[in-house]
Amino acid sequence: MTEIDKKNLKNYLYFTFGITYIAWGLLAIFTQSYILGLETFMGRILHIVGALGPAIASGFYLKSKNIKFKHFVLNKRENSSMYFIIHMLAILILFSVSSLELNG
Repeated sequence: MTEIDKKNLKNYLYFTFGITYIAWGLLAIFTQSYILGLETFMGRILHIVGALGPAIASGFYLKSKNIKFKHFVLNKRENSSMYFIIHMLAILILFSVSSLELNG
């Protein structure tokens, strides 16, 4: 890895963990102090933002490098649209399974 790659990787990781820790930290503080519960709208929004921290950080990284998201995702390989669909299904399953406890 070059120095530029290391710098970009560090910035991406700082941004990713910053988003996740801030969102989930606020959620933990709010739920433990009974300000709001995980089943409330704001609780779910903080949960989702924390889970999507890496995706949000990569979106900002791609935007800063003037790379179109659609081009990055769909034009990497021949069957990259299949990879995109598989990842979307994995995220959907993740959120479905993680909210089973909330929904009973």
